[in-house]
Amino acid sequence: MGDSVPFLFTYRLLRHGWAEVTVKSGERIAPMVVSYLSDALCDLLDAVFGIVDGEDQTEAVLEDEPGEWVWTFRRTGGLVNIEVRLLDGSHSKGREVVSAATTALDLATQVSEESDHLLREFGEDGYRERWIEHPFPMASHLRLAQWVASNSHHHT
Repeated sequence: MGDSVPFLFTYRLLRHGWAEVTVKSGERIAPMVVSYLSDALCDLLDAVFGIVDGEDQTEAVLEDEPGEWVWTFRRTGGLVNIEVRLLDGSHSKGREVVSAATTALDLATQVSEESDHLLREFGEDGYRERWIEHPFPMASHLRLAQWVASNSHHHT
């Protein structure tokens, strides 16, 4: 797993209380519908910040109804391995949906840009209206954006 695989991340709010999160890894595309039962965007931002800020492994759990998407981020050398599993009761460890490997900067940049896109598209009030249970995760958003800004100029 030492090689980087082309990785693409998108996060879109759908109708009230739902979002579609998509990971593209190489030729594999994994769209996931997630529910407002979890603070999905905040949990992803925090897990990504943790891994790029030096933790060895972080996790984010995004709720579906039923089931949940478990995102695990692991550092391996200069790359971050991303694994997404679906836990729906059919298998104790869940079913692997997609795995990818990319640099910390690429991962942080893509997740930060998607978060920024949501903020620009909906604003804090519009986000809260659609996501119902949770406000826009401004502190987590700004923390990851700041990490990206301070690490981008070092990258060649």
